[in-house]
Order: sequence, then structure tokens, then C-alpha cells
Amino acid sequence: MSSSDRDSSVSALLAQIRVEQPDEDHAQRCAAYASTLFDGLAGPMGLDPSDRDIAIVAAYLHDVGYTRGGRDHHRKSFDVIRELSLPLGRPDDRILAALAARYHGVTAPSIEHAGFQDLDFDDQRRVRRLVGIVRLAAALDASHLGLVESVTVDQTSGALTIVAHASEEPAIERDRLRTAAASLRTLAGLDLRTDVVVAQ
Repeated sequence: MSSSDRDSSVSALLAQIRVEQPDEDHAQRCAAYASTLFDGLAGPMGLDPSDRDIAIVAAYLHDVGYTRGGRDHHRKSFDVIRELSLPLGRPDDRILAALAARYHGVTAPSIEHAGFQDLDFDDQRRVRRLVGIVRLAAALDASHLGLVESVTVDQTSGALTIVAHASEEPAIERDRLRTAAASLRTLAGLDLRTDVVVAQ
């Protein structure tokens, strides 16, 4: 998918979601990153093309819980997303998006948590992998400043590498991206490298 086609499909999807966002620009950047990341990682992660919109919606809405107060915004995001009417294929996809958004921080999905415990094994595995994409997308705009202008997934060296292209040194994003990539080893058994290219 070309970047202009990808941008158009993300814009069309997000235009159907009616919700107040704490930082709309950040939310849109994260959704765009999730789209690119999904396209590059879906195969190695064993995700189905139908999971793409779930990843994008989860990345777009990962911080929506802040509209209900800052404390425990991850869980509040889960609650808000479950209540929304979303342009996703199956009714269960809304729960998958809500869970992927809920776990975008450091907490791992747990069978002790509402929603996740109700999923079958295959959907639990899908959520873990979707969480990985949402974490990477959120990490790429961790400062909310839009320093990362684009992201690519490079497979040319035999290893998967997430390459962030930035306008200036994105120190916070560099650190969070490394942490998010490391979490994918646990979540999806995927070994990722990260690189940040700063424009000169």
C-alpha cells in the first residue's frame, strides 16, 4: 500500500469515530504510525489483514481515558472504547481494540483482567500482538511534539528494524521505542531492532 493510499484509508477510518480526544494531533500521528507498523509487521507477527483497523483504532484511542481524568487513564481508555460505536468488522473487534489500547503502557495483558480473561486463546494472542503495535506507535510520539516525521519497517539486513525518521533528536521517543520493541519479545516472540535517523 502506498503512503498516500495508507494516509487516505486511515483518515477515512478515523473520520467515522466521534469522540473527544485529549490531544487530537498526537492521536492522529499514533494512528498513522500504527498503520505503517502494521503493514510492515503483520506478516512476521502472524496478524490477519482484518486486524489492521483494530490496531489503528486502538492507537488512535489509546489516550482517550484522559478525558475522564488522568489517573488510571489506561483502564479508562478501555472503558471509553467499549462504549463507542466503532467502524470495525465484528462486534468483538471493539473489545480487542479496547484491550490493545488499555495495555499500551508497561502493564502486560493478564487473564486476571476484565475483558482479556473472557477471550479465547487465539484472541488473547491477537491482543498481545496488537498491543505491541500500539506500544510502538505511542512510543514514536511519546513527547506529543511530532518529532518523528515518518517510520519504516526495514527487513533488508535479515532482521526487522523499526526506523524512525525525525526532524530533530527525539530523545524520549528513542528511549520509549527501544523499550516498546523489547516488550515485543515477550508479547509476540518477535525480535526487533530500532534506529532513529535525524535529518541533518
